[in-house]
Amino acid sequence: MLKGNNHNESYFDRTDEQKCICDSSGLFTCQGPFDKQTCGSEHSINPYRCKEHRIMFRSWNFDHKKERSVIISNIINAAENMENNNTKVNDTEVLQFYEELFTMKNLKFVYIVCHELTKHNIP
Repeated sequence: MLKGNNHNESYFDRTDEQKCICDSSGLFTCQGPFDKQTCGSEHSINPYRCKEHRIMFRSWNFDHKKERSVIISNIINAAENMENNNTKVNDTEVLQFYEELFTMKNLKFVYIVCHELTKHNIP
């Protein structure tokens, strides 16, 4: 799925107005900590503007609202249940795990100071 979606490169493609997480000029806005609706500090950056901004852009990353460890644990449990019950992969579960790990349904694009490294407590 991830390869089929070109590793979600559309998140950074300014011409893809539906999926891009920046505006048409290339300005990215911090989406704030996982437990907040927005960034209280209004962090933003345009890595297309200059070399310095491209270097600083390295400190921006994706934060999972629901922690990866919880998602991975759910994947392991689903695999064990399949093995124990001799069942096949459930396409709905695969899609759910994919969305939780790799899509904006569970990701926020944040500046490093807004990337909370605490336990998220989101089910």
